[in-house]
Amino acid sequence: MVDTTQTTTEKKLTQSDIRGVFLRSNLFQGSWNFERMQALGFCFSMVPAIRRLYPENNEARKQAIRRHLEFFNTQPFVAAPILGVTLALEEQRANGAEI
Repeated sequence: MVDTTQTTTEKKLTQSDIRGVFLRSNLFQGSWNFERMQALGFCFSMVPAIRRLYPENNEARKQAIRRHLEFFNTQPFVAAPILGVTLALEEQRANGAEI
């Protein structure tokens, strides 16, 4: 009898990815605009995580980038918890959870 079960690897963020997101978050205000406020800076911060979770440059990666380009505005020193929760949600979504 042949075993036909597939092994799927769980996509997991590394400490390096998280550190990269944190360092990029210091640049939130550099791309501030009146239409979406800090959205471009937020998306720029999420790029290391998006690259890790969606290694193929496909539709899933494009959708992740679009999700993080929505309107975003906060105090820069309060952004860390928001980024942390967003990273956790994005990691779950990349592993198949419905978010």
